[in-house]
Amino acid sequence: MVQRTGTSSNYGLTMGLDAYGQLWMATLRQAIDDSKRIARSVTNAREARANRNEARAWIRAVNTDVGSLQWVCDVIDLPAERVRDELKHRLSGGAGKRRRGPHPRRHT
Repeated sequence: MVQRTGTSSNYGLTMGLDAYGQLWMATLRQAIDDSKRIARSVTNAREARANRNEARAWIRAVNTDVGSLQWVCDVIDLPAERVRDELKHRLSGGAGKRRRGPHPRRHT
């Protein structure tokens, strides 16, 4: 487990993490970015696709090895299953399709 500090970073995601925790949070962010990456040109399309597939496999893998998603989430004190489920949802095109409750009644 990482030590908590009073520092903050982008979007508050590393708030309270020491340097070790921030390193693993950056690893998680990079995997998320790589899993969504789209090739900017034909020349790097193969590399982008390989990185995207590798990142998605890392997200889906269920193991506790050092450097795995489960291990990283344990280090930065996040619930791995919730993180994995949310990422799978977003990668399957579910981002932006959040469930909403009933609409409020309109007054006439």
